[in-house]
Amino acid sequence: MAKRNAAMLARPSCDRSLLGHFQRNRASKSRFVVGSHVWVEDPDEAWMDGLVEEINGVLQNLKSRYALNEIYTYTGNILIAVNPFQRFPHLYNNHMMGIYKGAEFGELSPHPFAIADRSYRLMINDRISQAILVSGESGAGKTESTKSLMQYLAYMGGKAQAEGRSVQQQILESNPVLEAFGNAKTVRNNNSSRFGKFVEIQFDANGKISGAAIRTYILERSRVCQISDPERNYHCFYMLCASPPERVMATRGESITKNLDPRAAALSRDALARIVYSRLFDCLVNKINSSIGQDPDSKILIGVLDIYGFESFLTNSFEQFCINLTNEKLQQHFNQVTERKYHMLTLNLILFRLFNYFIRESL
Repeated sequence: MAKRNAAMLARPSCDRSLLGHFQRNRASKSRFVVGSHVWVEDPDEAWMDGLVEEINGVLQNLKSRYALNEIYTYTGNILIAVNPFQRFPHLYNNHMMGIYKGAEFGELSPHPFAIADRSYRLMINDRISQAILVSGESGAGKTESTKSLMQYLAYMGGKAQAEGRSVQQQILESNPVLEAFGNAKTVRNNNSSRFGKFVEIQFDANGKISGAAIRTYILERSRVCQISDPERNYHCFYMLCASPPERVMATRGESITKNLDPRAAALSRDALARIVYSRLFDCLVNKINSSIGQDPDSKILIGVLDIYGFESFLTNSFEQFCINLTNEKLQQHFNQVTERKYHMLTLNLILFRLFNYFIRESL
């Protein structure tokens, strides 16, 4: 429910695989214990079955807080979120947004609103554009976190409505449309985003939203014609199947016939389907951007990048391979940041103890 000038909202822990397994165990009311089967990194096979040997450090902290329904945890300016697999409406209403408005970062409990507020304040005070990255494995809740971030930025930068729909309303209303054409059911997630999305929210000199643009990338085109059981295709196809049976399709121009063997014909059909769907998705995004409108005079913006999550299928598409590689790089960055924080805390503790020692010796 993240990710860089201002801040980062992350879905993984130090071991993304353990966190993902922990999330699924909570959903089934079982306990996360030593001996649980998980996916672990292997230098030869990339990913393989493994066992949890111990639970400590960041993961133990996440587990303890999760048991208290504290699903958010800070590590530096990174917010770690653990999917609760249930709704907490009281955490995301207008009253809660009012509480986080203008609060110092770290003063209140960890929350996506705090990340969004910090980004907004830095943008306004320093007049520097900000970026928020939302990352993590599939099913971790990145899409919901992105919605929370957008909700808060719309709350802070929204203008009073005049006629028609406001820019902030159109930004929020674009989510269901993009999810219908860009999300699908996978093994881990019933509403998995199969494309990356960068939302660029533009602000005027007064800090009010003046325009927005949505950029998409690495749409999983192969899913249109190649899925593994029990996964499903994009939501829109099932919505179409549920519509009235009357359908008319017409083409203009001449017909061209070319003889192909069955395999070549199937490959050509699949290639055409992937390209057509990709063009359709691009057209949809362009229509949304045209409807929202952009502000060419805007000098500051906040970008929210939501990359789709790490997932390992029996057969992985090229797009999934690219995303997995990106997630691994982000995971390494997260580990480095966490390690630096740990070393700094250790150094401060040593210095504190030395200081106390010399004070006692001088007395």
